[in-house]
Parts: sequence; C-alpha cells; structure tokens
Amino acid sequence: MANNNAEMNSLVEEMTGLISKQDTAGLKTKLQTIQKEAKSQELVDFVVPLLFEPDDQAALSLVGCLVSVDATTYLKPVSRKVQQEAMIRACSEKPMAVSLPFLAVIVQQLNGTDVEVSSNATESLVACCRKLGPSLWDPAIDLVLSTWKQAWNGMTATNKTVNSTICVRCATAMMDLAAVHDTLMQRVIATGGTDLLLLAVKYEADPLLQMTSLDLLERLAVTQPMHPQRSQWLCSPSVLSPLLDMSGAHADAPDPILGGPALRVLSCICRLGQQHDNNNASNNDALLGFHKALQKFQGTGELDRLALVDAISSFASASPAALELVLNDPMTREGWLSLAVAQPKLKAVILTSVAMVIDPPKQNEQDNDNNNNDNNSSNLAMKLYAALGQTNSNDGNSTDVVLALAKSPLPETRLGAYNLMRAMANTPTGSQVLLTHPGFYVFLISREGETTKEGKEAKYAVVQAVMNSPVKGLLAADILQTLDRILKEGPHFVQPIRPDLMTE
Repeated sequence: MANNNAEMNSLVEEMTGLISKQDTAGLKTKLQTIQKEAKSQELVDFVVPLLFEPDDQAALSLVGCLVSVDATTYLKPVSRKVQQEAMIRACSEKPMAVSLPFLAVIVQQLNGTDVEVSSNATESLVACCRKLGPSLWDPAIDLVLSTWKQAWNGMTATNKTVNSTICVRCATAMMDLAAVHDTLMQRVIATGGTDLLLLAVKYEADPLLQMTSLDLLERLAVTQPMHPQRSQWLCSPSVLSPLLDMSGAHADAPDPILGGPALRVLSCICRLGQQHDNNNASNNDALLGFHKALQKFQGTGELDRLALVDAISSFASASPAALELVLNDPMTREGWLSLAVAQPKLKAVILTSVAMVIDPPKQNEQDNDNNNNDNNSSNLAMKLYAALGQTNSNDGNSTDVVLALAKSPLPETRLGAYNLMRAMANTPTGSQVLLTHPGFYVFLISREGETTKEGKEAKYAVVQAVMNSPVKGLLAADILQTLDRILKEGPHFVQPIRPDLMTE
C-alpha cells in the first residue's frame, strides 16, 4: 500500500508539472501509458479524495485535465468516486472541505449529457451540504439557481429538449437540498427556487416537465422528517391552486394527462395537513376544492380506482369536516368504500384505507393526549364503519362484511380485514360494536383458517386491541380468561396433537 501511494504521489507530481508547463502532448502521452498499464482507476481513486481536502487546487486541475483530455476513460469513474467519497465523509467523522471552485464543478455536471454523472453530482452536492452545513448552503443554492434560470430562459430556443432536461436536473437538486433542513427550505423560497418549480408545474408547452415537477412536489410532501417551512409552503395557495386546477376543481373536467398526478399530490398534502396542523381558512377552501375534484374524477380501470381510493381516504383523514363531506356525499363515499367488482388487492387497499382513517398512525407522543382535536372521533369512526356496511351489504351490517373478507382464501384480503378490526378495537366503542356481532368472538378465538405468519400476527393484534380497550371491563370472566390465554400463547401457537390421536 505504501509503495502504491508513493508511486501515485510521484505520478501526480509528474502530471501536475506537465499541466503547469501546459505540455498537452506530454500529458496525452502519459495518460496513454497509464491506460496501457491499467492504472486509470487507481489514479482516480488516489486523486479524487484530495478534492475534499483544504488545499485542493492541484487535484482539481489534474482531475479537470483528465476529464477534458480523455472523457471516455475518466468522466464516469471520477463522477462515481466523487459521489462515493462525498457519501462516506458525510456519514462519518472523516473531515470534508469543499472549495467554491470544486462546488462549481459539481454543479456544472447538471449541464452535461450523461444521466449518471448528473445524478452523481446531485447526490454529491446534497451530501456535502448535509456535512458542511450553512457554510455551503448559500453558494450551493446560488449556483444551482443560476444554472436553472439559464436553462429556463432557453426553453423557447431550438434546443428546448436539452434545456428542459437541465431544468429537471436543477429542480431535483434544489428540492433535494430544500428537504435537508428548514433553513435551506427557507433559502430556496427566498431566492425564488420554489417559484421556478411552480412555473414548471404550470408550463403547458412541456407536459413531461409538468409531470416531473409534480413528482418533485410529491417528493417534498412525503420526505421525512417534515420541516415547518416546507409544510407551510406545500399547504399554501400558490401550490394548491394549480393542483386544484389540474385535478378539475375549478373546471368542467380534470386535465386528461395531469389530473391524476395532481390528485395524487393533493392526497399527500392532505395527509401533511393532518399531521402538521395546517388547518386555516385557505386550507379549508383547498379541502372544498379537493372534494370537487374527487367528484369529477372518472377512473376507467383498477389503477385509477386505487388512485381514487388513496385520494378520498387522504382527503377524509385531513379533518373532521372533510370526513363529514365524504360520508354525506353518496358518490364520493361509494367511490371509496364499494367492494363490488374489486380485485383482492383493491379490496385490501380499501379496508386498510378505512382503518387508517378510523385509527391514524400516531405522529408523536402528543397525539396520544390530543383527544379534543382528534380528526377521527369515536362518533365519526362509527359512522364511517357503518357506511362500509351500508355500501356493501343489503342489511347494512359492516361486521358481516369484514368477517366474510377475513375468511377469504387470499392473504392480502384477510390482512386488510384484520387491519380494520384492529383499528375499530382501538377506538373507545369499537370493540363493543364488534363483540355485539355473534360471529366475531368465535372468529377471534379460533386458531384455524390463518396459515401465514403475517396473518397470524395481524389477527393476534386484534386480540391485543380488544384486551386493551374499555370493553374489557364489561366482558364475562370466561371470555376474559380465553382471550388472556390467547395473549399468553402468542400469535404462532399451535394446538398440540393429543397422544391418543397420534397412535390411531
């Protein structure tokens, strides 16, 4: 190893000397020799880490010469090594220094034609900003924004496709940076980065750019942890208005290409509003607009129905008022809850979506004590559960419907039914509603019928939820004893075969 390092040091010094003398012919000859000796990758592996040291000028000049003289041999290997080194240093105690010239070279790769190189540049940029913090944030944002604006101004030129691609790369890099820290998001907003993204969302001359920009909005809405500035911006009228326009809230019909993706982004933002308490007058208006868009959504297949179920359940989870709107609107309610002609996967999605609205995942410890502001109060939860039966059963009994699905031969359908039972049991009165059905207790204590590991654990979770609910104090002693025994035996208990039966 020491000999290799000494050899590489000597080689770098020799090549640096050739560069300082501007001896292009000598440099090309040396590179040919290196390639013949199969030492190109070894040279890259030695030089690139020097770029992350405080004194990187010589290394940066050398790497620049390598790529300019023989891009075929060196461009991708250098790009990969820079990305690898940036990720390693960002996730370790290893020191990192990034000079402004080196930073400019990284951002410059967003202008290139190679997809892998530009992707590596984005990952390297984000890793460096994570590691170095505020000292790198402003120059990084300024460089990306400058490149983005230049490409955006060229969208009407003959090389529109190239500029559109660069816009996508810059937007991706900028939004990835915005998701790193709240202050970074604030800087992206202040410098106009988010304004450029919204211009791309509304740029009707390039539907593909619009679609990609919607994907970036969705990424911003789902990337965790969620920061206040990002949450506030996503729930602002400037973001919601074009999404509502595309999804059909303010028109006779949704956009034929962008309506579905816009509805999907709105679904993510609705969930965001539920989790981060963004309920204000403008967001209430947005919810009403979203409801109109849901009413106009016309799906033609299973995938469209999946998107609609996700959108309606996200809308319903946003606030008690939103859930009331869905439950009081027969068309939207049936579009969500109807199990007729639904494939097994869709049935499972519908059941799980209802479970998520009845018993949403806790976002933090305060959720456990936030009974007054609970978006899914017991009364609304019971109303939603009743609506499931009214939509899918002649007698309107929801537990009949769920028990029938829990006995399905298809495991995904059974899991959806178990999820809904558990969610119901987690509500103050849900266990009591379930246990009033004569078949529920028999189903609950039966060890037969479920063969999968996931199914056994999900069914066991229903027993746990029932035993943790207020109904426990109302149960007879023999029922309590049986359920307690099941809890002690665990989800994977198998009834032993009696010895006398083994000998028959």
